[in-house]
Amino acid sequence: MRYTADKSVLRIDDNQIDRLVKQRHQLVLGLKEGDRGFGLHGMITQGITADHLSKAKGRQFPAERIAGSLYNAEVATVDEAIAQLLLGLEEQGILEDCLIILTGDHGETFWEHGDSWNHGLWLYKTTTRLPWIMNWPDAPWQPGSRIDQPSSTVDLVPTLCGLLNVPVGGDLGGEDWGPAFRGEAFQRGPVYSVATQPILPALENKSPKWANAEKPHAVRLGPWKLIDSKYNSVQQLFHLGRDPGEKNNLLAAKELDQEASGAHVQLLGLLNAFRASAKPLPSVFDPTQAQEVAARLGAMGYAHGTEPDEGKD
Repeated sequence: MRYTADKSVLRIDDNQIDRLVKQRHQLVLGLKEGDRGFGLHGMITQGITADHLSKAKGRQFPAERIAGSLYNAEVATVDEAIAQLLLGLEEQGILEDCLIILTGDHGETFWEHGDSWNHGLWLYKTTTRLPWIMNWPDAPWQPGSRIDQPSSTVDLVPTLCGLLNVPVGGDLGGEDWGPAFRGEAFQRGPVYSVATQPILPALENKSPKWANAEKPHAVRLGPWKLIDSKYNSVQQLFHLGRDPGEKNNLLAAKELDQEASGAHVQLLGLLNAFRASAKPLPSVFDPTQAQEVAARLGAMGYAHGTEPDEGKD
């Protein structure tokens, strides 16, 4: 009720979101049932077209207001749960011994861009910008400090290892932000992002080395950001300092100025090198992990169900 005028209990599910996306596709793109990429399910399974991206208006439809309000309510609920956790730690007298980290795995695009109501198809900041908030009594930073540089989720583990003086075994693929926390000179360098959709077997089987090789990839360096997608042949170049909402694709211009042209060449070279060197670990389900977790939970009195079946996930 804090976020809507309706006093009833409101819920929203994937079917309702699919209807919102279809309405947007009908009104903005003139698509209909059966057209490629129509609706949320269509985008996820068939991909997103250049028209989806270039013709997006970025304006909210009246029918989308409730969904946006419910998302705000969900964020507030999580915020309240975190507050309860911190209060509980404080009541137990152990908050001062805790290193608290708040982050996430993705954001969500609503009506701002063509990948509406989705978080896997494209790599706008609505999807890739995440919180990374830390609190630690023994921190080398001052309370309330903020570092205005782009980072990556792959930086989290090496940073923690550095803070806790834990030896790093092998290349973790990220950077240790300890120097920046201590006020020392630090430059992260290029930050890469990879989309996980569309879910197309033809794409995922095309590269035996990397299932996501044909999907959208992005690289950010300083104020510049390049998104390059092989499967639908779309490239986008943004200057985030002048265009934080990523509305003006500079590559859509008839001619690039010297600054943008140089950034395009540099970022595309970085992105191609990243692709050539990418060696992601395979995703393999190990049933013994689930069994071990269930056993530990059971020993603490938290689990009283059946044991997971070996070989099933």
